[in-house]
Amino acid sequence: MSSTFTVPVIGQNIDLRINNKPTMVIDAKKDEKAISSCLRYSTPLSR
Repeated sequence: MSSTFTVPVIGQNIDLRINNKPTMVIDAKKDEKAISSCLRYSTPLSR
Protein backbone atom coordinates (compact mmCIF):
# COMPACT_ATOMS: atom_id res chain seq x y z
CA MET A 1 0.00 0.00 0.00
CA SER A 2 1.10 3.55 -0.63
CA SER A 3 0.52 6.57 1.54
CA THR A 4 -1.08 9.65 0.04
CA PHE A 5 -0.43 13.05 1.55
CA THR A 6 -3.00 15.72 0.84
CA VAL A 7 -2.31 19.33 1.72
CA PRO A 8 -5.34 21.34 0.56
CA VAL A 9 -4.51 24.87 1.68
CA ILE A 10 -1.14 26.54 2.18
CA GLY A 11 -1.09 29.61 4.42
CA GLN A 12 -4.16 28.73 6.45
CA ASN A 13 -4.79 25.64 8.54
CA ILE A 14 -3.35 22.56 6.90
CA ASP A 15 -5.14 19.26 7.30
CA LEU A 16 -2.52 16.60 6.67
CA ARG A 17 -4.13 13.32 5.70
CA ILE A 18 -2.51 9.92 5.29
CA ASN A 19 -4.56 7.46 3.25
CA ASN A 20 -7.43 9.95 3.37
CA LYS A 21 -7.62 9.84 7.18
CA PRO A 22 -6.96 13.05 9.11
CA THR A 23 -3.80 12.57 11.15
CA MET A 24 -2.72 16.08 11.99
CA VAL A 25 -4.08 19.60 11.70
CA ILE A 26 -1.33 22.20 11.57
CA ASP A 27 -1.63 25.92 12.21
CA ALA A 28 0.51 27.24 9.39
CA LYS A 29 1.71 30.34 11.21
CA LYS A 30 2.72 28.50 14.37
CA ASP A 31 4.15 25.36 12.85
CA GLU A 32 6.01 26.36 9.71
CA LYS A 33 8.92 24.07 10.57
CA ALA A 34 6.60 21.14 11.13
CA ILE A 35 4.98 21.80 7.76
CA SER A 36 8.35 21.96 6.04
CA SER A 37 9.37 18.59 7.42
CA CYS A 38 5.99 17.09 6.47
CA LEU A 39 6.08 18.48 2.95
CA ARG A 40 9.61 17.18 2.48
CA TYR A 41 8.06 13.71 2.25
CA SER A 42 5.29 14.90 0.00
CA THR A 43 5.31 16.32 -3.51
CA PRO A 44 7.67 19.31 -3.82
CA LEU A 45 5.82 22.56 -4.35
CA SER A 46 6.70 25.24 -6.87
CA ARG A 47 7.44 28.64 -5.38
